[in-house]
Amino acid sequence: MPRRKKTAAEAVLCGGLAGCASKTAMAPLERARILLQVGRDTSFVEALRRVWRTEGFQGLWAGNGASILRVFPARGIAFAVNERLRPYVKRHAAGSFAAGGLAGMCAAACTYPLDLARGVLGGQGKGSIWQVLVDAWRKGGVKALYRGATPTLLGAVPFDGIRFGVVGVLRSVPHEPESRGRAVGRSAVYGGCGGLVAGVATFPNDTIRRCLQQPHSQYRGYVDCALSLVRAGGVPRLYRGLAPSLLRAAPSAAIQFAAFDFFSGVVLGRAWCGNVWFFICWIVT
Repeated sequence: MPRRKKTAAEAVLCGGLAGCASKTAMAPLERARILLQVGRDTSFVEALRRVWRTEGFQGLWAGNGASILRVFPARGIAFAVNERLRPYVKRHAAGSFAAGGLAGMCAAACTYPLDLARGVLGGQGKGSIWQVLVDAWRKGGVKALYRGATPTLLGAVPFDGIRFGVVGVLRSVPHEPESRGRAVGRSAVYGGCGGLVAGVATFPNDTIRRCLQQPHSQYRGYVDCALSLVRAGGVPRLYRGLAPSLLRAAPSAAIQFAAFDFFSGVVLGRAWCGNVWFFICWIVT
């Protein structure tokens, strides 16, 4: 009897849980990366030490609540859209990249206000998601909620396109049948490779996006921000924070793709409610 396919809701659930797992695990590195990108610190170690000294252990996870609220729907939508498109493009390498890019753009457009809140909280280290969103709405309505959205939407295409594309290409390589555990491990390796390549390729765009998201940003737009950063520190300024980003990118993507495959197996096995509930409790606590 052929194995049934996941429904759209199941794909969203699996992708959302996978995103929560990777974000929570990588939150301290994410916090340091944002601080380096917006210019609050000049080195990875310095950023972590300052946060530890001024905000304590919990400060390393500042903004993670916003991350979880954003990541669950964002990764859920991305994985679900990619799952639906993959059967139509699996024979073509370029199609895997296109499907991933479209999935990433859909997810980014739907969840950008929460990404804005995450960037602000990660840079300031204080406040709440609701407070950031309300302040943005009062200052400029919908336009303020989508401040800096251009680089986010443009960056989502190559970032998710490369990640899903690399994984799709690697999965197309023939291999012997294997156990479920080895298949999840293989997904982790493929995801790590995709995350590493995507992280390097799209990092300058991400730096510009974070700077534009800050509440007191003086930049007039994407191009002005990019030119100002290059004038201030040369091209290397666009790559400030790359080291912690790469330390985060590979394991984050590895956890995400492995967790997606794991939860897919659990969901399709039907005896999944208890396992998923345990995972949600672990994330929250």
